Amino acid sequence: MELLNKHDWNNMGEWIRQDPGFPDALFKSNTISPNLGIEIKAWFPFATEITARFKDSITIFSQDNIDMALIAWLPENVIWGKPKIIDVLVVSGKSVAEA
Repeated sequence: MELLNKHDWNNMGEWIRQDPGFPDALFKSNTISPNLGIEIKAWFPFATEITARFKDSITIFSQDNIDMALIAWLPENVIWGKPKIIDVLVVSGKSVAEA
């Protein structure tokens, strides 16, 4: 949230972290309604278990105010190491729920 709040939002609000709440990041504002949000999902392509589950109902996205940040990552070395981001996709959460 620190990075998001470095931007000058003209006193319209601030980003707060809601993890484990939904969405992960929420732009708390008294002037913007509905509040904007970002839900972050990390995906490890070679995982044997389910990762980046998405169980939210489309009704939570009815106002199309929440974006999804989908982050694909792999270890920097074949089976170990720090996460290396392969790609990032930011899309409307509503479009993901509809799909």
